[in-house]
Amino acid sequence: MDPDLNLAGTYKHQGILKQENPPITLLTTDDIDSVVELSRLYFPGSKESSFQTLKKRTAQLYFKDGELLPHVKPIVSRSANGDINGFLGIITKSFQYKNRMITMANCHHLMATEDGRKQLMPMRLLQHFLSGPQDISLSDGSADSTMELWKRLGGEFVTGESLYYKIPLRPLSLATIHLLKQYPNRMGESLRFVAASMDSIAERLKIPLFYQKKPFNGIIPLSTELMSVLLEIIEPFYLLFPTYNLTDIDSLFQLLEGETKYGTLHKAALFDPNNQPIGWFIYYAQKKGVCEVIQAVSIPGKETELFNALTWHAFSKGGVELSGRLMPSQLQTPFTRKAFSVPARMWTLIHSSDFELKHTIQTGNAFLTRLEGDLWVL
Repeated sequence: MDPDLNLAGTYKHQGILKQENPPITLLTTDDIDSVVELSRLYFPGSKESSFQTLKKRTAQLYFKDGELLPHVKPIVSRSANGDINGFLGIITKSFQYKNRMITMANCHHLMATEDGRKQLMPMRLLQHFLSGPQDISLSDGSADSTMELWKRLGGEFVTGESLYYKIPLRPLSLATIHLLKQYPNRMGESLRFVAASMDSIAERLKIPLFYQKKPFNGIIPLSTELMSVLLEIIEPFYLLFPTYNLTDIDSLFQLLEGETKYGTLHKAALFDPNNQPIGWFIYYAQKKGVCEVIQAVSIPGKETELFNALTWHAFSKGGVELSGRLMPSQLQTPFTRKAFSVPARMWTLIHSSDFELKHTIQTGNAFLTRLEGDLWVL
């Protein structure tokens, strides 16, 4: 590769890709408004946040003092008149792999206008991303359309990282939510009240499926420092593991805490009665709604304790369902035995010329944190 190129084939000093018509360039602060407009147009969840909130979050994710952060390389494409007609977010992360450091580049929020699609900009943006110097490329949480493009460009999907779970916490209230989505009517509030009352009665009677027993293990707030310690404890169980310092973790926590449309963020660490670490969880609690899990991790063999603590905690916050993505180590645990499995709700995609590196991920020996580039980013 040309030594004057950096990630995604971009010139280090010019911030522009090899000349083509129309050009693809690195994102600038002047482009943020256009990218936010695209996001609100093509990602319905973005509309739940105000324009100014999304603009602030985008700037915080990619820029500092008007300059792109060193680990991010988002790219945009433009129409003939200079308007942005495509975007691809890119975040890089260093990983430890078999006593050497490698770079993983994670792309997210691929989007293009109708004009951009006519010019095949989604394909071109991905091509430039995959041509970068990173050791492995990742797309975490991709739609079917992106998966098809990715495969055409020589990539592959990871089945073990593309499995989701749904855990009912208040079954009757959950059923009512789905029923009213399909058949909205004026009796909605009455139905929700009746379902919530019956769930409450069943809870007091400690009927299975309606009742969550408080776990015996300790649940304490997850601080930046404690997260760093727990990551060190988990690392020996994986061949491929990300590197995080305290600043990295603190910045991610700030981004997560700034997101409110999914509910209230909760971060907790788990310890057994002997004060030995079990793991941690990070999720958004939504009273009378679905609780979205960002990360739930345990030491191998402690998945049951993690499951019990997570479900009790979300239940205690008033949630009706827990929804998250399985880690390969959570197969054949309560995360599958006591939950509904949802395959390929979104896809985890990888691309690399290194067969051993791809095999490490495909066999579940990689720790993918989910903390960057996931559903909360924009």
